[in-house]
Amino acid sequence: MSTPAEKTTELSDSLPNIEAVAASIHQRKVKANRDRGIFSEKLPSGEELMVPFEQLSDVAQAALRQPTTNVYQAIDDVAEADAFSQRGHILTEGENKRFVLIHAKSDADRTPEERTEYAELMKKRTS
Repeated sequence: MSTPAEKTTELSDSLPNIEAVAASIHQRKVKANRDRGIFSEKLPSGEELMVPFEQLSDVAQAALRQPTTNVYQAIDDVAEADAFSQRGHILTEGENKRFVLIHAKSDADRTPEERTEYAELMKKRTS
């Protein structure tokens, strides 16, 4: 089982660079905050966030990059499930949603019930 960071699909490979997207999101948030009269936002460590992305510490950049990484991983999960469906391995909409949710977890993080359900859904998808 691959970890979420190891999962890639052609779709995610075609998406923009995560770093560039995270920087753009940060820039938009800073502008929105300033437009609302908010000129300071700090991490618990005291680091100011209302500066350009490139001026942030590696720790702050990593924290701001994580939501973008999560979205890219979710896109991969959904694209993978859709790819199976398009190849004729059809699950019901509810089964597909459950598969995507369970698939996103590492095997170690799945409950015994989820492992059983995942195995059954995999079997159904590949039969």
